Amino acid sequence: IKILNDTRFAFGLMEGDEPWTGGGLYRYEDGVYIEVVEYHSLPYLVGLSLEFQCRLEDNLWYHWGVVRDGVVDMSIDEVWRRVDPTD
Repeated sequence: IKILNDTRFAFGLMEGDEPWTGGGLYRYEDGVYIEVVEYHSLPYLVGLSLEFQCRLEDNLWYHWGVVRDGVVDMSIDEVWRRVDPTD
């Protein structure tokens, strides 16, 4: 799950038995989504600005990019579906 308001994001997911969480500030500019990580399950990501290309199609939000943190390069390719929280 990923939650966005006007300026902040938060997410949580399970990968196998391992929970992943994170959040912070975000902004969107001309097809580029940028997250500034304030907390994360992987502490070495805290403080980084992560830049993703993105596009919206109907209720689907696609974003992709490479996270380079000095420890490991991670390729991120995600598709999120917008849901109405009242459903």
